[in-house]
Order: sequence, then C-alpha cells, then structure tokens
Amino acid sequence: MRTARLSPHHRRGSALLISLWALAILSFAVFGAVQISSVRLDEDLARQREARALELAESGLAIASHPNVRRGESILQKEFSPYESFNANLGSEAARVQINACLADSKKRPILERLFYLWGLRNAEIDIVIDSLADWVDTNDIKRINGAESAEYATDGKTNYPPNRPFESVEEMALVKNMNLLEKVKPDWRDYFTVWSDGKIDLNEASAEVISAACNISLGQAQSLVSKRNGADAQPNTPDDVRYTDLNQIRIALGMAQQNFQSVAEHVTLESSLRRITSTGKVGPYQKTISVLVRVSNQTIQYYEWLEQ
Repeated sequence: MRTARLSPHHRRGSALLISLWALAILSFAVFGAVQISSVRLDEDLARQREARALELAESGLAIASHPNVRRGESILQKEFSPYESFNANLGSEAARVQINACLADSKKRPILERLFYLWGLRNAEIDIVIDSLADWVDTNDIKRINGAESAEYATDGKTNYPPNRPFESVEEMALVKNMNLLEKVKPDWRDYFTVWSDGKIDLNEASAEVISAACNISLGQAQSLVSKRNGADAQPNTPDDVRYTDLNQIRIALGMAQQNFQSVAEHVTLESSLRRITSTGKVGPYQKTISVLVRVSNQTIQYYEWLEQ
C-alpha cells in the first residue's frame, strides 16, 4: 500500500489555514472580552447613576419633611444641571377618608354613602359595600342585612375571614366581599382612603369628591372651592395656592350657611401633621422615587411607611 505524501506547497497551505483559524478564534475571544468589559462598564455606570438618583430623591424628601415647608413651595423642586434634579410633592394624609373612623362612627357613615353615590353606585349597592366593610371590622360574627360574615366567605372557599378588627392597610379593603362593585365604577378608589389619619378631612387638600361627601354639598360647590385653592394659575401644588386658616373662611368659600356647617365642622380640619411625600430624583434617563408617610412636628419626624421604586 502506498501512502500519499503532501507536497511542500500543500503543507504550507494547511499551516496557513490553521493559522487563520487560530487568528479567528483569538479575534472572537478578544471581541468577546471587550464586549463583556463594555457591558460591565455600562452596568457600573447605571448603578452609579441610580445611586445618585436615590441621593437626589432623599434630598427632596429631607426638604419636604421640614415642619415649615408647605405644599407648592418652589424649594420642593431643584435642578442642579440639565441632567440632575429632584421633584418632591407633599400632601396631607387627612385629604383621604379614614375608613376605620367612618365605620366606627355611625355619624360618619353618610360620608361613605355620599362618596359612593358620586362614584356611580346605586343605593342598593352602596348598602351592600358599606355593610360588608362594617362586618369586616366589627367584633362579632353577626351578619348585617347586606353584609358578609364567615359563612358568606366560606361559600367562596375563604377561611378565617373576616378578621373582625380594623383595617391595617387600604389594600386590605380589596379583600372584602362585594368590593368588586366599587372596583367596577372607581378603579382608583384606593387613592381616596387611609388607615392612618385621625378621621378628620383636610379641606385645604381634599379632592372635590371627598369635600362634597364630607360637607354634604354639591359637587359643583366643592369644585368651586378647589378652584379657589389652586389660585390664579389654576394648578395645584404651585406657589400661588390659597390655604385657608379659619373654618369660617372656608365655610363662606363653600357657600354654606352657619347652621349647616356646624353639623360637619367636627368632621373637618384645615391642617394635619401627617404628610404623604413623594420625592423623585433624576440623573439623565435614570430615576428613583421614594414615597413615605410621615408625621411631622416641631421636635420629631416619625415615619410610618417607606417605599422605594
């Protein structure tokens, strides 16, 4: 048997081909390493900018937490460069309806009735939702006419419901049987309730719907007050906003008779030490937002909720 031999020309060609393959593999390896390094650098840069954005958000939060700072003041927004800024918004937690207070006091049930009516619930549906909420927080297992106790939850396969204690969060309200009725007509209902305030409605910051329900006045009257609060620029949270300091002032602004206002005065206020603050820091396209619930006094600052996004 004869063995074929490669000519010098063929051997040189094979060596060249092997060299080219080796060079290609090395090139791919170098390219891959460069790509990995580039990705890591991008990730490091992103982390640095996100950290800086969080620092800016914390700066806005610190300013908004100061006892002397008020909603709409220009100090709540700051631009350090075209790429770095923070924007803080603060509002009174008492602008929301304290659900536990309304369910514990029969005098405040009409506030819920009027609010749900404004949102589009029919009278029968209003009774169902409120009775179901009340059965959730009462201390017994006796079902209200339109409510829901353990037997009704059991039919849905839910055990240990209701807990028969006050709501610990607004989100917990969504667990109540029949709350789907409210969800259908007002998907953002959560933005109107709280479990933290003392139960009085802050008329300097509440929405027109909440003011109408709390004061038993028309939605038009409440909207008129909100327009006056917003000042000449017709925008909330700006320096020209009007803050009322006397309940009689706001009674006149609402167009209410003294006798009619007396019946609601115990349910309203013009100031609250409990603030909901949202502060956003931005660095180019990167941003971080801090949302907190804080009680502010001359001596102390106490945080109840803290959420970073």
